[in-house]
Amino acid sequence: MTKRDWATLLIDLVVRIGLILLADDVTEFVRFRAVCHSWRSCTPNPKDLDGRFHPRKWIMYSSLDSPATAAFDFVNLSTGKKLLVDLTELRCGYSLIYVVDGLCLLENNRTHTLALLNPFTRFLTHLPNQVRHNSRQFPFVLEHTPDSTLSGVYISSSSMVVLRFDIDDEEDSIHLVYAKPTDSMWRAIDIEIMPSDSFLYRDQFYMIDPIEGLIRINLHHEKNSQTQVTDVVVPCDRDFMDLDDCYLVECDGKFIMVAEIYDSPGHHQLFRIDLEERKLVAIECIDGYALYLATQRSLSICCKSFCCAHDNCI
Repeated sequence: MTKRDWATLLIDLVVRIGLILLADDVTEFVRFRAVCHSWRSCTPNPKDLDGRFHPRKWIMYSSLDSPATAAFDFVNLSTGKKLLVDLTELRCGYSLIYVVDGLCLLENNRTHTLALLNPFTRFLTHLPNQVRHNSRQFPFVLEHTPDSTLSGVYISSSSMVVLRFDIDDEEDSIHLVYAKPTDSMWRAIDIEIMPSDSFLYRDQFYMIDPIEGLIRINLHHEKNSQTQVTDVVVPCDRDFMDLDDCYLVECDGKFIMVAEIYDSPGHHQLFRIDLEERKLVAIECIDGYALYLATQRSLSICCKSFCCAHDNCI
């Protein structure tokens, strides 16, 4: 049998295969590039901030309290594929703070600055060490806001990191801090809103306001500009009034709100959020998917890849 020299595969074909794999799963793309120098030289280097290289659909399901010497378990919510990843950075002066969409938020144990790690491409990028708040600039640390609790971390396709802090002893205020790795400093804004579920959908930050409805928070707001910090995208109506706890989640590419029905514990109502028509559209089922609801982050998983998950269940 003639031995095939895969390194001489046509460059156009290598590029096309690489892009197909990258569109589906960055881990397959990384494996593809590892075959030989020729394939690496004609495909993009994943050690970059480009959103194409983000580990979409991956989550970590190990405890954050696992020993630093242990490998961490990651699972793909669409395919069920599992990987063990050794985060060597935890033995080099970093602590793991949060994991979202497969990306790891690390804190430098000495400087207390933050960094963003892609565990599959091993690309580590540092975040700003200064924050601007109320026209003041000062060094950034996670505890820069006293009497507050970090309640959520969100990462956009452009690698913008959003930190949500809930202000203790105040029922209607949250603190948002956000930056891209290329920014010179973090920006911070205070929002007067009753803390509720929040979600980053298609790089837009949304929260549920029990009084106003579904609101979008403008993270590019400039002080003294005409742009509002918050914008009501789905006004509060009868649908909202009959609901209790609400959760935001993306399911099969759709923006979904799941809510417990008032005075009916254990019973839920599902809505597709129609942002163009500015309304909620009731839906009866989520065929092929199961939803897992939590206060910090809700997830949808593809049931055909997980034998333990029941179709159309919450």
